[in-house]
Amino acid sequence: LAHSHRRSVSLTATKARSNIGSQKVVQFSPQLGKFLDGATESSRTHAVKKVWEHIKLRHLQVSPSPFSIII
Repeated sequence: LAHSHRRSVSLTATKARSNIGSQKVVQFSPQLGKFLDGATESSRTHAVKKVWEHIKLRHLQVSPSPFSIII
């Protein structure tokens, strides 16, 4: 019984940690939501991932510097 209690506390702590920092769910502006297929909220990490997918798909990244993009 004590073991199952520890496990449930651990799962609860994991859920709480997943909603902080870059994993925290945030509201998007209407413009960003439209860019992200109509999403109204998501984590920052997911939004950044989608923006980089867009950049790579359209070859907007400047070759010599991987952090430079064409705007």
